[in-house]
Amino acid sequence: MTGLLTAAVCLTLSGCGMQYMFRQEPTLPKDNAEVKVTAERQPIALNYGYKSLDSEALQQAYDILHENIRSAYSESFDVPSVTPEGFVRVIEAYEDDHPEVFWLDTASRYRYIDYGDSCEIHLSYSLEGDELEQAKKELEDGVSAAIAAAPEKATDYEIECFLNDYMIAQCDYNREATYQHNAYGSLVKKQAVCDGYSKGFQLLCNRLGIACVAVQGTAAAFNTENGGTSDDGHMWNCVNIEGDWYHIDVTWNDGENRIQHYCYLNLTTDEILKSHTIAPLYGEAEGEGVLLNVFVPECKSTAYNYFNHDCPTISDLNDDSAVIASLIKAAKERREYLDVVIAPSLNYDETVQQIASDHAYSWMEAANHFNHNDPRLKPDSEYYTYKNLNVITFHLQYE
Repeated sequence: MTGLLTAAVCLTLSGCGMQYMFRQEPTLPKDNAEVKVTAERQPIALNYGYKSLDSEALQQAYDILHENIRSAYSESFDVPSVTPEGFVRVIEAYEDDHPEVFWLDTASRYRYIDYGDSCEIHLSYSLEGDELEQAKKELEDGVSAAIAAAPEKATDYEIECFLNDYMIAQCDYNREATYQHNAYGSLVKKQAVCDGYSKGFQLLCNRLGIACVAVQGTAAAFNTENGGTSDDGHMWNCVNIEGDWYHIDVTWNDGENRIQHYCYLNLTTDEILKSHTIAPLYGEAEGEGVLLNVFVPECKSTAYNYFNHDCPTISDLNDDSAVIASLIKAAKERREYLDVVIAPSLNYDETVQQIASDHAYSWMEAANHFNHNDPRLKPDSEYYTYKNLNVITFHLQYE
């Protein structure tokens, strides 16, 4: 993701403290999202792929495929007469609805014989028999491990952030991995490419009751880090948080720098289109090898964008309530970092300099005052600058 971040500058805060003894403690706006017990969350089964099929024959073929794909061995079965292009659409729709299905051979998922009034389908499996059943169990174990590591109680957004971080920590991008294109690769073998990341993330979200779909397209700058080209196909996700859809690209969030973990967390359609191209829906384009989607929601909300939701914004250095409230909360949770957005209306370099020399030390001391020094932040902690993101990150250290 070259071009995403300028070189981060690590500096030490300095300055003198101000007295906040007679000031009312600043607080953050309350998030009214429901906090749910993770162990009580119910999995959801999405059917956007099924609903995208616009004929009874295609939907019937989908149902028959569902009955046969769960077998431990690949066997032939008949479906109503559909064209080869139609069955491609069926299997794409099915895979979009079922990220847990990893055993179809990516090189040739099926063989197709047209008998006129019906078609014979023979699925191509990458694993069969006891080996397949063992791999299915391993995937379920991988899902269970992720859920067990999740917070005991959390909102949907907090679970989404946890799963984003979990995928980044657990999976490495590897174009040579055997199961690189599926959830088994990302959650069991822990090596995958974009579609493996996407399907693993979708599977975990759906198991924890969060609607999540896969999106196909291309990513213009993906060539710079992982050896692809600007025309490479790419896959990411859309996730529904509190009734609104957002784009999230976990693969692009998997960068070496911590701030990169959240740069593609909950973007609008307009924002994702600055670096990605969304493939058309079925029926909007055609042609051999053309990437197509079965469902892509419109994403307009910015409420749960990481930088909007989790990061205080400085638009006036004399109004420090949001920053101090965020530092109070971060310290209580013993977080290691706090990202702060500098409003575009301010000169970034001048504002950073003023923060470093005059304000940040006082903000840390204010947080210590309101937290009664439990815990106590070191007021001379380091900070990092990301000018092209308009972000300054405080590296919080404790005495």
